[in-house]
Amino acid sequence: MVSNVIEFGGSNTGALATSPAGQLATAGLATAGQTEKEREYCAILFGLFEAHLRGTRALSAGSLGAALGVIHQFYRAADAPPWRWTPLDLDAFLSHQVKTVDVGLSRQSQYFTYLRAFQAWLLASPALCNEIQRRFGERPDRFVTAENAIAIKRKGKGRKRPAHAMTVEQIENLFATFDERIEQARRTHSKSWNSLRRDKTATMLTLLTGVRVAELTALRTTDFQSDSAYPQFGEYALVTVRLGKGRKQRVVRVYNPLIKELMDWYLNDVRPAFLKATTKDPYILFPSERGNALSDTQFRDSLAAVGAEAGISFKVCPHGLRHTYATHMAPVIGPRALQEQLGHEHLSTTLGEYYHPDPKKVGNEVALGVNTMLRLVESISDGTLDENFPL
Repeated sequence: MVSNVIEFGGSNTGALATSPAGQLATAGLATAGQTEKEREYCAILFGLFEAHLRGTRALSAGSLGAALGVIHQFYRAADAPPWRWTPLDLDAFLSHQVKTVDVGLSRQSQYFTYLRAFQAWLLASPALCNEIQRRFGERPDRFVTAENAIAIKRKGKGRKRPAHAMTVEQIENLFATFDERIEQARRTHSKSWNSLRRDKTATMLTLLTGVRVAELTALRTTDFQSDSAYPQFGEYALVTVRLGKGRKQRVVRVYNPLIKELMDWYLNDVRPAFLKATTKDPYILFPSERGNALSDTQFRDSLAAVGAEAGISFKVCPHGLRHTYATHMAPVIGPRALQEQLGHEHLSTTLGEYYHPDPKKVGNEVALGVNTMLRLVESISDGTLDENFPL
């Protein structure tokens, strides 16, 4: 028997704690519909699932707690061991949560995600299924099905905001508006002058690398490396993303040598204005006005405001910049390289969202992609910075 399992009970179902398996019955569970042996075996089963999540999923403490909390909630609601869980139990559980707790679509999707993960783990183990059948005369079956999950998928599809890839013309308008704002701030001696130049650099860096907004704001000056094969990129040929999605680290290759002049200018002429004696981390790439790391919200708000002023019909956001990078780079480097650049775990994500080759242009897609990127470079190089930028 495992020595520790999650502690079931209490209002904070996402919290993690340890409790001897034998004490599970005293942890506040409504387990009247189960025998003592069933309760003890459930404790073992949940402990094994927790070990599986810790060892294979690289989840943060919060995500791990949320996953185990969902299993806990459903176990209490069903008042039955997992090998007796049915689709009807799940329907009743969701109905209760929506009516009494008023959980939203995001939370409902989270329930399905974690319960499906538990189901997949359990059913993928013939040894566990055989052991359960030997002990209790019943075999685990699917309780999360395509039928009871389809409603959530449909709702999510209808509510998900589409990601917009910007055209070259829209990019030109975006940076022209940045330039106008920067020039106006310079003339009026506005405090926003450096902030606008920083945000413009952050915007361009996202377009040159395709990183997520959380990855961008977590970058440090030490995350750039040179590549002796490409000296024209200076010290910025490679970018190490330390805090990627799922806590995974990756290295992003920069394909545009504009990065060298951009970063040299920013690090020498813009960034020092944000460094203060109170700055907690002197290596933050994009500091805020208070010396902390630029927040995701600050960057989103700034980008959205400039995009709106530029007359772009949709809201310009960091994910839109990432989508723009991916859409323009897909024909140049292909889907698998793009998958690595973007940090997608599954190729299907890259193919489904970003890679849409035109059958009429398949034979010439590399040339077309290169031409598109050259136009993109030209548009963001022309007047991108200010008169002191060493072009």
